Amino acid sequence: MLGAITHVYLSSLGEFDVEFYFGHEMTGLCMVVFLGLSFFMCILMLNMLIAIMGEIFSNNNENKESKKKMSQLAFVVENWWIDPI
Repeated sequence: MLGAITHVYLSSLGEFDVEFYFGHEMTGLCMVVFLGLSFFMCILMLNMLIAIMGEIFSNNNENKESKKKMSQLAFVVENWWIDPI
């Protein structure tokens, strides 16, 4: 069981060791499971990336107005010494 968990974890990271899939009576089933794992992990990782980016985008939108005001005030404080026209 630990070996299977390790293999799935390494496969999700991109380390595909397919040499053990050939040369026995379960070759066809192993290849089908490998293709299913590859497809599933790709979709899973992309969905996680989209969720993380969506969360970051929503947090930035919530704080957009306050960050804008802070940036304007920082600009005013940094340029306070300049004489107006």
